[in-house]
Amino acid sequence: MSPDRASRLAWWSTRALLPLAALGAGAVLLGRARFDRASLEPFFDPELGTFPLRRSWFFENVLHLGGKYAVVCGALVLVVLALAWWRDARRAAHARRFAYLVACFAATAAIAGAWKEFAGQITPWNTLAFGGREAWPGGGPGATFMEVLGSPGAHAAAGFAWISLYFVGASLGTRHRAAWLAPGVGLGLLFALGQHVRGAHPPSHELWSLAIAWAVACGFAALFRRLGWLAWSEELSDATEERADRSLPWLIGSSVALGGVAFFAIDLVTERLERDFSGVHRAFQLIELSVMTLGLGTAAWLLAERFAALRLRASQRVDEERGRRFQILGRMAASVAHEVRNPLQTLRLIADEQRLDLPELRVHPLVPEFEACLERIDRAVDLVYRLARPEGGDPDRADLATAAREAMVALSRITAGRVSFAWDAEPPPAPVSSSKAALRIVIDNLLRNAAEASPAGGSVRLQLEPRDGEWRLEIRNRGRLGLRPDGAAGERGLGLGVPISRQIAGSAGGSIEIAEERGEVVCTLRWPRLAEEAA
Repeated sequence: MSPDRASRLAWWSTRALLPLAALGAGAVLLGRARFDRASLEPFFDPELGTFPLRRSWFFENVLHLGGKYAVVCGALVLVVLALAWWRDARRAAHARRFAYLVACFAATAAIAGAWKEFAGQITPWNTLAFGGREAWPGGGPGATFMEVLGSPGAHAAAGFAWISLYFVGASLGTRHRAAWLAPGVGLGLLFALGQHVRGAHPPSHELWSLAIAWAVACGFAALFRRLGWLAWSEELSDATEERADRSLPWLIGSSVALGGVAFFAIDLVTERLERDFSGVHRAFQLIELSVMTLGLGTAAWLLAERFAALRLRASQRVDEERGRRFQILGRMAASVAHEVRNPLQTLRLIADEQRLDLPELRVHPLVPEFEACLERIDRAVDLVYRLARPEGGDPDRADLATAAREAMVALSRITAGRVSFAWDAEPPPAPVSSSKAALRIVIDNLLRNAAEASPAGGSVRLQLEPRDGEWRLEIRNRGRLGLRPDGAAGERGLGLGVPISRQIAGSAGGSIEIAEERGEVVCTLRWPRLAEEAA
């Protein structure tokens, strides 16, 4: 025997023959035993001569009639979708799965109905034991083979038909394919319970219904697989094991919904059983209350956790996308800065050569403005270039006070005495974890902003002190936040200094705050102290 044939034989033996043999044997044994009839007795009222729940609005109108129409409408919807998507390349696989489900549903219902008619099934409420005129089927020595064998319940079979979802789950490569049995099994048991308490079917009938549904599901699965319309593997691949099952929430939701309907049905059943079994209804109500309380609480908690996880995931995606864009922007900025720096130096050389050749240009009134513009462009290019391509070889330790002194000296030369810089008190050594280049960029930017915002003859005051495990450098100057002395927008507009400084300080665990206090602009730079120095 070839390995392929042996594999098919093993599949049919384990997936179809053994389960069907077990279900069939159970149905025959229940049909011949006292249990089949005894299980109906608690729901029969001898005084009324009928099953009180037979005309119950829930069991007759909701479960029996409403359930029948619901599954038929569901099958019709699948038919429409299968026909609409059959030739759609993207949805053809789903169309064939829908066709498989419809074929299983139609065949299961047809076989169950034909079996009932051929066997001459007698409904329990029509038997002598339950107020009817017929003998209990299979009870006498002259019983026919079909009476001994029993018959299925058509209504339960319409519910059990949806266990064919198992092979749909298998075709999707899900690792939770056993969970795909839950909707069909749950719906079939719910229909079976409704028909049982109404006196329509004993338990043996429902076992035959389940056996028919499973036999049809296996048979059509093999047929569709042979036609190439439904493909699946019995072994899970590594990719399948790692892939999250997107259908699991749908399966859990539908199963829990059916469980909720079942709880309501069992509540009505135990209320009826309270006459013969005192306390059973109260006991079930306690169980129902506990399950509903814990279930709703757990569901609410899981939903809250799920929403929180979704928000966190969305935030992480935004951060990742922002980081990716910053990386791209940084590379582009470095390239642009490099391209701008070369012609800028050429402009400086040309201007110097022109002043040598034309002495009158040395005293031209626009020369200072020209130099200021070149200085401003050079500063912007330097900021972008040094941020995108930080200097290598800088130590991880720098002194905040030393960096501030050096920046004050450099800016004093640039401002040519228009603004003075001074300490409120001599600062202590302030070692921090940072490169000297990055620290100088931050302090240079803050002091430049303060100098530009100060009026002529004004002063910029600095104060440095340790506080709460960090260094706080305060820079104060007269002026208004966001405006220069001439009323033009300052760094709060399109300037690069503050945003770049904030980014550098934030990456080191620090921050920059700018506020107005009594006619002064106060810029506070916070930078974490070194761990050993703070201790």
